[in-house]
Order: sequence, then C-alpha cells, then structure tokens
Amino acid sequence: MSKNKVLLLFVAIIVLSVSVVGCVSQKEYDTLEKENETLQANLTSAQREYEFLQSQMTSLQKEWEVAKTALEVETARQSTVISEAQKNIAELQAKLDAALNTEIKQSYAFSFQSKSFVWELSIPLKTYLYYKEKARITDTSKYTTMVTDSYADSLLNILVTQVKDAALRYNYNKTDTANLIGTFIQSLIRANNETNTPYDNYPRYPVETLFDQGVDCEDTSILAAALLQRLEYNQVIFVFNEPKHVAVGIYVPAVYGLDGWEYQAKRYIYLETTGENWSLGHIPSVYLTLQPEIYPVAK
Repeated sequence: MSKNKVLLLFVAIIVLSVSVVGCVSQKEYDTLEKENETLQANLTSAQREYEFLQSQMTSLQKEWEVAKTALEVETARQSTVISEAQKNIAELQAKLDAALNTEIKQSYAFSFQSKSFVWELSIPLKTYLYYKEKARITDTSKYTTMVTDSYADSLLNILVTQVKDAALRYNYNKTDTANLIGTFIQSLIRANNETNTPYDNYPRYPVETLFDQGVDCEDTSILAAALLQRLEYNQVIFVFNEPKHVAVGIYVPAVYGLDGWEYQAKRYIYLETTGENWSLGHIPSVYLTLQPEIYPVAK
C-alpha cells in the first residue's frame, strides 16, 4: 500500500470519528463517561484483588514448598526408622526362633524287675509351648482325643522304641510291657505319691507331662494311654467321680486273677499311674468297690 493511500485512510478515520461524536448528545456522552468511570473503578478494584490473590498464591506456593521439603525430610527419617525397626524385628525373630528350637533334654531313670533303665528324650521348647497354648479339655469323656493327638508322634515314638527294645531284650510279654510303662510313669519326679490325690481338671498332653515329669493322675494316665495306644494295646480310660481319680484299663486275653472292670463283654485290667510299685491288676482299696465311667481309646 502506498504512502498516499495510508494518509487518505487516516484522514477518513478522523473524519468518521468526528462525525460519530457529533451525533451523540451531551447527556448520552455524560452517561457514557460515568459508566466509563465506573468501569475504570471496577477494573482498578479487580486489579488490586488480582494482585492480592497473586500475592496470596505466591505465599501459599512458598508455604507448600516448605511443607513439601519438611515432608520429604520426615518421610526419609521415618523410612530410616522403619528400616531399623524391621532389622531389629528380624534379629529378635531369629533369636526367638533359635530359642524355640532349643531342645530340653529330659532323663528318666527307674528300675523294673531288677533292671535299671535310663531313658532320654530331647523335647523342643516349641513343641512344649504348642501344647501349653492349646485349649484344655475338661470333659473327661474327651480325654481320649488327647491320647491320640498325633502332633508329637515323633517324640512319643522315641519312647515307644525304647519300650520295644526293652521288651525284646528281656523277653517281656504284653503284661510285663504294660507294667514297664506303668513303672516308668510312676517314677516321674513330679508324679503324685498318693493314689487318692484328686485330679485338677487341667489335663495335660503327653509331651507336657514328659516335660514337667508328671503332675497328677489324669496327666499320667493320658501319657500311659498314649504310649500303650502306639503299642496297639486295646485299652480304656477309667474315670472315678467320687473320689475323683483317673486310671487306665488294658485288655489282656487269658490273664486271670487281676482286678479290673467289664466293658462291652471284655475285662479291662486296671493300671495305676500314680503312687509307687502299683502293678497291673492291683487297685487301691479306695476305688476297688466303685464303678468308674469307662471310655474306650481308639487304636
């Protein structure tokens, strides 16, 4: 576009502007002027508000950056604390596992038919605590479930093997073998010395009794029955309610002159597990005339 054309266009715009202004009345002009002043005031107010909000945003941004930095520092610290705690827990767990895997060696010394026996059994603390934490069975009719509990079979079978070895070495028959077990259990250092001591309704599993080396008649009877059950004896549990007492009954065919009670057409011979020198078929006088409750033990 040439310079002359630009000049002509500029002159035309000026003329047009003057023409338009000339068409507006003074009143309308004054109104527009006031509206313009109002708009200018609103614009100034909006500008100030914008500047204030901008300042607030800048302040918040700084606060956020400070908080973010502090959070990152705290997160790193907490991560270190957690890492150290996890390490300590792992070390404690390793120590606990080592302690639980500790085996407590028990030694059982006793005499039977002029022979001296020393049986040994290493009981893992973990196994003992497993049974200590189990709920107690206070229903005497359910004691047989404690007899047949198989969790600690590997330990009980060590004693069963020693019983079998003794029976083989000394040519013991089934009656002798039952008496061997009875003598072993009566010899436990914490077994009751009195046959009339009542049970305490806190029955212990066989491993607990072996670990504690005996407690009362229900515990020693459960242990005796557990060993006899693994030797495939046909047996029952005798429970006397008054006075309270627990003992074992064993079915031994073609054995006469020994005391016991009938159960399902078979005579089960009485085996005392407390006191001293009580052999198969000999019943303490306090129970001799009583009728016990009888519960079979599954083979």
